[in-house]
Amino acid sequence: MMKWAIVLFFILWSPAAYAGEALNAGFVNGLWFSRYPFFASETTRIYAALQNNSGFDIKGKTAFFDKGEKIGEADFSAVDGRLLEVWTDWRVEEGAHTISVSIIEAFKIEVGKNPEPIVLAFASFAQEPLVVEKDTDGDRTGDKSDADDDNDGLSDSKEKEYGTNPLTADSDGDGISDKKEISGGTDPLKSPSQKQDQDAVAPNVSLRDKASTTVALLQEVRQTYAPRVIRAVKQTMESIDTQADYAAKIIRTKKDNLEPTQYKSLFVVSLALLLPLVEYWRISLVMFAAMLLWLLWRRVKRGRHA
Repeated sequence: MMKWAIVLFFILWSPAAYAGEALNAGFVNGLWFSRYPFFASETTRIYAALQNNSGFDIKGKTAFFDKGEKIGEADFSAVDGRLLEVWTDWRVEEGAHTISVSIIEAFKIEVGKNPEPIVLAFASFAQEPLVVEKDTDGDRTGDKSDADDDNDGLSDSKEKEYGTNPLTADSDGDGISDKKEISGGTDPLKSPSQKQDQDAVAPNVSLRDKASTTVALLQEVRQTYAPRVIRAVKQTMESIDTQADYAAKIIRTKKDNLEPTQYKSLFVVSLALLLPLVEYWRISLVMFAAMLLWLLWRRVKRGRHA
């Protein structure tokens, strides 16, 4: 009788005594990542550790979730008494996340028997919520903590002051960074075509300014200098008339029988006629040369007659 009681005790306390018993196996030590910190648009690997102390070899499948949405699955096979890793890759998005892992199916493995479904005591684990940021410039500092998100040399506060995009090093897309444009005195918010349009308008504005200046100058000349020029012309004409009358009188009196001293007087008179035109030196020079040639011709002619 005692013999059968001992046999019954071991049967009842055996790990496989009844199908609904949760076996001592499952996740331990939480979740971890292949790289941390990680940022939006990066891919990281999520790891979980699974310990088997069930007294049996087990196998099964795990699934990883983000706020209840499946990220990926991983199969496992664990010898009794061993610890193993399961993992899946995750393409990270910006925002809040809650990562969890669950054993979605598990089987007891015994030689010569079909796999038997089992329940594990530690079949799921959830990570504390985490927030993933963007890292626009790739400097491994999230945008919320980074003073210069686009790493163009202008701080985010300066970008706000100038109206440029703090997440783009070249706000207008012309191939020159915002900092270089501001340092060079060009507009970091205008594309090349807009700058060309601006340059095309600038000459028109300049022409209008020049036209206004020219009109003002002409008005000043008309009001200030024109009366002076008119007076000078009148005086010059009066002097020319006087000298011309004197020369005509000499020529009418002596005609072709002028003495050398009279030639000299005529030359002086002619020179006096040319002096008022000194400002027009080219004309004066031509007339003076013509007068000299005429006098020489007259002297040569008189010499031949003598």
